Amino acid sequence: MLMSAQASAAESSNDVEYTTEETSEQTNDQTSDQNSEQEQTQNEDEESEDGEWTGEEEGEEEGEPEVGDNEWENDYEFPAAEAIIVNGQINLGTVWSTNNINVTDTEGTVYVSASAVGNTATIVTLADTHVDNVQEQIGDVGAEVTATVSGVGEDVLLGATALCNGADISTDPAVTAVNSSQKCMANDPVANVTADISNVAGGVGISALAVANQFQADSNAAYFPVTNYQENIAGTYANVNATITNAAAGVTSTATAVGNTAQIVHFQE
Repeated sequence: MLMSAQASAAESSNDVEYTTEETSEQTNDQTSDQNSEQEQTQNEDEESEDGEWTGEEEGEEEGEPEVGDNEWENDYEFPAAEAIIVNGQINLGTVWSTNNINVTDTEGTVYVSASAVGNTATIVTLADTHVDNVQEQIGDVGAEVTATVSGVGEDVLLGATALCNGADISTDPAVTAVNSSQKCMANDPVANVTADISNVAGGVGISALAVANQFQADSNAAYFPVTNYQENIAGTYANVNATITNAAAGVTSTATAVGNTAQIVHFQE
């Protein structure tokens, strides 16, 4: 009985060992399966990190980025409002200015001026700007000052200015494009000053300026193309005729006639 019991125990022990080996093999299989699942999960995670979409079903829209659900729309800056300016000026008639004056015994300053302008435009913007400017003066343009002045306690200043076409454009945007055409068809843009001046305690300044076409543009835009055309078909005249006696602080007299003039300034930050 003891031997039988021992044998049975031995067989039982063998069964246990066999069962243990089988369990070990099953455990190894389970471990292998778990490792495979872990490797598969790791590969999927790596693919997900590489930027590939890992949705459960193909074509599923969940998780796909859409404008409005993210901040992409805030990353795009729309350009500033654009100003499109078209200026067309044509003057067919005569433009003439005359100032005749007589002054005697005054304690202050005597200032006399006359100006005549056919077409003028001033354009100022702070946005991206396109400007088309066309100016034509057909009739005559002239300014005349005639003065008789005596017994003045301070200064005497006399001036006459005649201008066919003038344009001044100033912008402060990213883009500015300008096309300008100016034509002075007048027979004789003229500025005349005729004066008789005496006994002035201060100084005397006299000027006459006649310009057919004047253009000026300035901008700090990175893109700043400018096309400028100017035409003057006739003579341009500036005249000063003056007689001056006893001017204590000196005398200055200038006469300037200009057919076409343009100034274009590009500021860079």
